Amino acid sequence: MSKGLGIKVIGGMTLALVGVSVLLAAFSSNYGGSSGIFCDTYDSISVVFPGKDSPPPKGCGEGRTVDYQVIEADSAEEFNLRLSNAVTSCYDQYQGYNTSEFCEGWNVKGLPDTVTESDFTSELAENDLCPEAIENSALESGSGETCGSSNQVYFEREEITADDFIVIEYNTSTTGTQRVEVE
Repeated sequence: MSKGLGIKVIGGMTLALVGVSVLLAAFSSNYGGSSGIFCDTYDSISVVFPGKDSPPPKGCGEGRTVDYQVIEADSAEEFNLRLSNAVTSCYDQYQGYNTSEFCEGWNVKGLPDTVTESDFTSELAENDLCPEAIENSALESGSGETCGSSNQVYFEREEITADDFIVIEYNTSTTGTQRVEVE
């Protein structure tokens, strides 16, 4: 076997692995259920290319799996207070950074009522957390009390109930807005 053929085979295998990785990334939302395969493939291939010390893609690396902590609340007010503390703490920790960072994952148990973004925002206002700590002026539901003049909290759900799973994450949007997302 000639030396040229060996290099061609190695190059072809490398291109095939890169192609499979690109397909996995394209067909999985945020690397969805295939994150293990994609991230493992990325880790294996990345050592060959320059820039191997760069951070892994979003969804890979430390924190790619969420460890949910059980959160029990006897009332919506108690839950909202805990949520407002977690959101303001997350914002304080990463404010000023152009990044996306996981803060907390919650498995909600024992919540007797539903909680909406409007309820959460009222809790912020009642505890004088806005606008000094964080602001929530554009409620995704479109109605309810607002808090401050900018929107630094983004709810991706209409309501939170018992047995829900919640992720609290700091994120800088494409427009540069720094916010905490409750997903």
